[in-house]
Amino acid sequence: MRKAIFLSAVITLAITLSAMTVSASDSGVTLSAPTTGTITFSGDCAGSLTMTVAGPLNGVALSGTGAFAGATSFTVSGSPLAFTRVSGSPGDFTSSGTLSFMLNGGTLLTGTLSNITLTTLSHEPNMVILSGSLSGGGQVTLIVDVDTPLSGLMGSELGRLSSGEAFDTVTPEPGTMLLFGSGLLLVAGVLRRKLTAA
Repeated sequence: MRKAIFLSAVITLAITLSAMTVSASDSGVTLSAPTTGTITFSGDCAGSLTMTVAGPLNGVALSGTGAFAGATSFTVSGSPLAFTRVSGSPGDFTSSGTLSFMLNGGTLLTGTLSNITLTTLSHEPNMVILSGSLSGGGQVTLIVDVDTPLSGLMGSELGRLSSGEAFDTVTPEPGTMLLFGSGLLLVAGVLRRKLTAA
């Protein structure tokens, strides 16, 4: 009876562990001011905002790590994005649109940015943080400086990209965790034999 309970506990643990995923930041790069392209914001003070990337936006990539170690340039492009104000946060906006993001002209990374948000820092209303999720895992964050805070924008405003970061996250497939779980089963089997032999 004890063997059956012990074996079922080990199997339950192995199944639980095999369903888990682990994330770790593996590659990163610093993005600096663009050499070409512009970002323009248009607003009506009623909660809607449009961001247009004209160009595309090309800039310098520095200090790459991991898979991004050879990164020297980045590109952000896409059609105008419509943003809506986040309820309760007058300087924060969210968009359901997407932008394209590339490192080294797409040789290191080509991806789509989605879940894009604009966050205005409360202590620095002329600084906006644009962040989005990178397809396939990862995050891109850009700091954009504006003269007029977005919460009170009437008309158009040119944004200046000052810096940013891109990170790629690695998520092992569930098969890796299944292999780990089956290894635990093997260890449990060896322990069981040693305990019954004694």
